[in-house]
Amino acid sequence: MPPGSYYNKPKYFIEPVPIIMPAPCFAQWVGGNGLPLMRHEGVLCSESHKKFKLENQTMRQGKTDLRVIRTKKAIRDAFCAMIMEMDYPDITIKELTQRAMINRNTFYLHYDSMDALLQELQDADIFMVNNEFPFSNRGEPMEDKQFTFCCDPKYVKALNEMGVDIVSLANNHTLDYGRDALSDTFTTLDGAGILYAGAGETKERAYELQIIEKNGKKFGFLAASRVVPESNWKVEERTPGMLTAYDDTKLVQLIKEARSGCDFLSVYIYAAPAPSPSWAPRDSCGATWG
Repeated sequence: MPPGSYYNKPKYFIEPVPIIMPAPCFAQWVGGNGLPLMRHEGVLCSESHKKFKLENQTMRQGKTDLRVIRTKKAIRDAFCAMIMEMDYPDITIKELTQRAMINRNTFYLHYDSMDALLQELQDADIFMVNNEFPFSNRGEPMEDKQFTFCCDPKYVKALNEMGVDIVSLANNHTLDYGRDALSDTFTTLDGAGILYAGAGETKERAYELQIIEKNGKKFGFLAASRVVPESNWKVEERTPGMLTAYDDTKLVQLIKEARSGCDFLSVYIYAAPAPSPSWAPRDSCGATWG
C-alpha cells in the first residue's frame, strides 16, 4: 500500500465528545479538534456524571482551564488510537503518555489508573464518536489524497470495549477506500450493535434519525459533513454516500422533522473551519450552532 494508507497498521481518529444539548432542538458543531462547544448538567455526557457536574459548574463560574480539556482529550485520543492497534491489557501508561505527549505525573492528575480511564468512557449513558475511517479489507486508497485511512473489521471490538453506542460516518475519510469499503463499514457496525448516522446505502438511510432511549427519554442523532474531497461523496449524487451540509436545506428539514421524534436532538457536524453566521440556520430551524 502507498504511504499514508494505514491499511495494514490500523490507526484512526476518534473524538469522545459530550452528546446531548439541553433543549429539544440544539445542534453541536464539532470540528477536527473534537472539543465540546456546549455542556449541560443533568443531561447525558461522555464523562462520568460527577466529573461532568464539577466541570459544568466550573465553566459557569468562568474558571474553565482549557489546558485540562486539551490534556484529557489528548489522553483519550491516544488511548482510543492505541486500543485499535493492540489489546487493552497491552497498553501501558508509559506508551500512552508518550503518544499523548504528556508526562506520567500529568496522567495521574486526571486518572488513578488505565482502568479508571476506560471506566470513564464505559460509564457514559451514551457515547458517540466520529468514526473517521471505513472498516474493510476491500478497496484501494483514493488517488491524489494525502492521507487515507482504513481499518480491519475485526478491530470494531475496540469500540465495543470502550462502550461506544453510536458513530458519525459523515466526515472526510469514510469513503477513502471506496464504496465497497463503506458498505463493509455498515455491515461491521450493524454486526457490532453500534448505530451510525450521516451515511447509508440509500439517501433515506443517510438521512435517518437514529434514536437511543435512556431513562425514559428518546435521544435523537443526526450527522453531516461539511468537508468532503469530491462532490460525489454526497449521497444525493451517488450511493452509498453521506449527508453533507454545504447546502443546509436538507439538514434544516431533517432537524425540523426530528423534533417530533425525540425529546433531545444532537446534530453532529464535521467541519474544519467554523461556520459563518450566514450559514448557520439559527432563524430557519431554531437550532443553535456553536
